[in-house]
Amino acid sequence: MRKAQFFTLCTVFLFLFASVNEVRSEVKSVPQKPLQLDVDLSKFMGNSGFIRVEIYQSIGRSGLSYQDGSDYSIAQFSVETVILKNDSTIFTHTTTESDSVKETTEIKSGQQFVYTLPVFLSPGEYEVLTRLQDEMASRSEKNELTVHVTDFSIDSLTFSDIQFATQIEKAKNQQGMHQKNNLRIIPNPKAQFGEGNKKLTFYSELYNLAESADEQGTYRVDYIIETQDGESLHRIAGKERKKAGRHAAIFTAFDISALPTAIYRLRLVAYDDETGRQTTAEKTFSVIWERDILAQMAEQQEAPYITLDEEALDTYFAKLAYIATSEEKNIFDGLDQ
Repeated sequence: MRKAQFFTLCTVFLFLFASVNEVRSEVKSVPQKPLQLDVDLSKFMGNSGFIRVEIYQSIGRSGLSYQDGSDYSIAQFSVETVILKNDSTIFTHTTTESDSVKETTEIKSGQQFVYTLPVFLSPGEYEVLTRLQDEMASRSEKNELTVHVTDFSIDSLTFSDIQFATQIEKAKNQQGMHQKNNLRIIPNPKAQFGEGNKKLTFYSELYNLAESADEQGTYRVDYIIETQDGESLHRIAGKERKKAGRHAAIFTAFDISALPTAIYRLRLVAYDDETGRQTTAEKTFSVIWERDILAQMAEQQEAPYITLDEEALDTYFAKLAYIATSEEKNIFDGLDQ
């Protein structure tokens, strides 16, 4: 009985601790948090021997330093992108941004500044370096990616890379860093879904569909969610679609609220009904739920005390009573009832 009470108390303490921390995180000055920089990239078919490489960068708003002003708190940062080939710089780009808030409580976890930077590269191996500079606190964060750029086949059915996104919608105009194929695609460089983002949203391109003599040729794309070990968890059969040309844009979103916290793999399988040819593409993503994290924390808290006898637990409870707050003490006293 005492063990069950202990586990209940442990969970209550964990909840109170998380709640207090959440409140503190909203009212504390943001500079105490580390800078948050995530970078990803995707390769798409280009032209004239070049491949379109899109670099996606996200900066967490809550990690920036805000300085108090007369009316607003202000943050300022820069994002520098450098591309190297054979240790020689072939491309540089710098973006400088500022942000202002009336109250720092307006800054919430999950808010991000997101950028799409397209470049055209010839086949080869490159290093993509991203440096985030917090101008208000003289601190920085770096990210390095190695990218192997190869030609896309002009004959075989093939996919581009998969681009994960937080949102895909019809573009209102053709201008803007996130615009592509009449779509506005907000990238998700972290490839993380779950809390606040319950739909697995992605974009890809399918190349070299066979031309149809009767203009009635069709193709379809199946979507498969797998474990890291390759076990198929969900397979969603794609609808048969009419070809509108040799290439097609593939984009959709699926509810993943039933998936527990884990790392998964998305696999796309395309079929050209005209020729029977097929091709695949895959990319890893993660799903994170606060409920699963709290449950895991509670498990870790319970583990050292699983084997304690009643006498040892009584001693532990007595010591807890000395450090508990009045609110926690009331909960503690009620456990014996």
